[in-house]
Amino acid sequence: MRTSRIIRSTSLALGCFLAASPLFAQSNTGAGIAPGASDPNWSVSWAGPTTGSGQAVEVVSPPGAWPNTSPTSFWVSTNSSASLPGGTGDNVQRYSYTWTGDFTSGSTSPLQMTVWTDNFFHSFTFNGVTTTVTPDPAPGDFSQPTPRVFTLDPTAGANTLSLSTTGDGQTDAINVSFTSTPEPSSMALLGTGLVGLVPMIRRKRKI
Repeated sequence: MRTSRIIRSTSLALGCFLAASPLFAQSNTGAGIAPGASDPNWSVSWAGPTTGSGQAVEVVSPPGAWPNTSPTSFWVSTNSSASLPGGTGDNVQRYSYTWTGDFTSGSTSPLQMTVWTDNFFHSFTFNGVTTTVTPDPAPGDFSQPTPRVFTLDPTAGANTLSLSTTGDGQTDAINVSFTSTPEPSSMALLGTGLVGLVPMIRRKRKI
């Protein structure tokens, strides 16, 4: 009997935790893939001296100036080198990029998005709502040594995010990660489930 109560209380606590934590880990750039592999959750299109589109690819050897955020998220670009034909490291905005990611959220709890970019970050659109970002001034290369952080309000279900950047065509990439911000009510439920385990564990130890 006591064992079944412990199992039920553990399940309650776990359920509350999952309700408080949206399922978005699969949408961190480069999550769960090897360097040089395509990211199934992110696509990119670009225009400039050349145009194209496809799945984003995890960068094999990011420049040392890019923050190392593994194992949470990784830098992705148009290809494994993060450079395109005609690209020159002169910070001239000759290429424009649109990075698109789709993810599923288990709740409507606020979501914190952290973005690193190289070169210039201009705006992002989340579920049809566009937010303009003030780009860092020139030179712009490695323009985000300190990441930009935003709070998003996801829907319970499918969500779509796109980011707009420009660059010089040489080592242009993004790194995006998400962190849940559980609502107080969800955290209270989680706490209630965990507190319920305490007396049962104590009784079991006395036996």
